[in-house]
Amino acid sequence: MARAPLIESEKAEAGGLRLLTTQGEIEGSSPSAPGALFIAPDWPAIKSVFMANPAPVSDQPRPPRPPPLPLRPAPPARFVTRAAPATALPPPRQVSDRWTPLLAGLGWTPIVDFFLDNYHRLPRPLKYAEAMFVIHLMQYKWDAGAPFPSLSTIARKMGISAQAARSYARSLERKEYLFREMQIGETNRFHLKKLFDALERLASQDEKARQRQNAREVSGPIIRRPFGKQARRQAPPKEQGSEGGTPSVGV
Repeated sequence: MARAPLIESEKAEAGGLRLLTTQGEIEGSSPSAPGALFIAPDWPAIKSVFMANPAPVSDQPRPPRPPPLPLRPAPPARFVTRAAPATALPPPRQVSDRWTPLLAGLGWTPIVDFFLDNYHRLPRPLKYAEAMFVIHLMQYKWDAGAPFPSLSTIARKMGISAQAARSYARSLERKEYLFREMQIGETNRFHLKKLFDALERLASQDEKARQRQNAREVSGPIIRRPFGKQARRQAPPKEQGSEGGTPSVGV
C-alpha cells in the first residue's frame, strides 16, 4: 500500500496546533486542542507492521513466583471450648469371655434375662423344673419356628425319666404356656407363643408401674382428704359450752 503524501493542514487558532495526516497519523503539541481534526487510523496497516516484526521470544526460564505472604495469626479467643473426649465403643460381649473359649465352642443357648428373673411371677407361676424344661426346649429353637426335640432327649439332658418329662409338658399345657402339635412319623412340635405373650404382658405391666412411680416421685406425695363418715370421725371435738352462744362461767 502506497503511503499518502504529507498534507499540511491549517494551523489551529488555539495552541498553534499543526496537523499532519498520513493515513491518520497526528502530530501536534496538544491533542486536546479545540478545533483539531482527527482522522481514523488505518488499523490493517498497523497490524501488518507488527506481524512483520514480531516481538522476540526469550529463552530464559520464567522467574519463580515469590513465596506467599505469611498469614496473620488469629486473635486469641475469649472463650476456649474444649471438645468432648471421644468415648470408645465398648468391646462386644462374647460368650467365650463369660465362660471359656472351649465351652463356648461346644455350643450355647440364648436365654432372655426377663424369663430367668420373672418365670415365678407369671399369672400361673412356673416351677424351677418346668423352667428348666423350657430352657431345654429353647436349646432346639434356632429360628421363629417351633422346636421339635423328643421327650426322651429332654429327659436324658435333664437327668430324669421320660415319664417325668411328659408330666412337665402336660403341666405347661394346663397352664396354657405350651401347645404340642402332634406329628405323624415325626417328633411333636412344641409351640411357646403363649408363654412369650404372657412374659410380654408382664413386662408391659412392670413398665406402666415404673412410669406411675416416677410420676409420683416428681409430683410429690398424694394427699387424700377424708370424706363421709371417715371425715366426721376425724373432725375435732367441739368445745364445751359453745352451743349456748357464750361459754358458761362457774361461780
